[in-house]
Amino acid sequence: MAHDPYPWTRREGESEPAYDAFRMYLNMGADRTYEKVSEQSQKSTALIAKWGRLNKWRARVLAYDQHMETAATDGHAEEMRRVRQGHLQLSEKLLDHLDRRLDEYITANADPSVRWTQAFSAATKAQEAALRMKETGKESGMLERAIEMLERIQSQAERP
Repeated sequence: MAHDPYPWTRREGESEPAYDAFRMYLNMGADRTYEKVSEQSQKSTALIAKWGRLNKWRARVLAYDQHMETAATDGHAEEMRRVRQGHLQLSEKLLDHLDRRLDEYITANADPSVRWTQAFSAATKAQEAALRMKETGKESGMLERAIEMLERIQSQAERP
């Protein structure tokens, strides 16, 4: 069992009724007991305890619980990476747009205004939060406000 990557699967020589009882035990989570399996399976507690000893149920469920915790942690880390990457891409796009707009203002000898500065500040704050992988729930709002500011700036610049 030490080399078995999935020790919670049916073991060689484990009877079908014993494995069914083990699966009940496994699926009970942290509150699992042989007594509860006995009640659910309508088998004696002594038989369940015997199957548990012979088939090393406790070690197998520990391995399973650790596997599931690792899988959950890995999934959470992947989700954070995906969100972070999305925020970085969006903030880079926004900063590129701000850079182009600033060049237009400089060429026209125009003042980019306070709104441009606010949009730039919002974009850099969102980028900083993404780089730190600090999810505050405000990043999307900051980016949306920055984009709205840019749209207002652009519409004002296009007026005669």
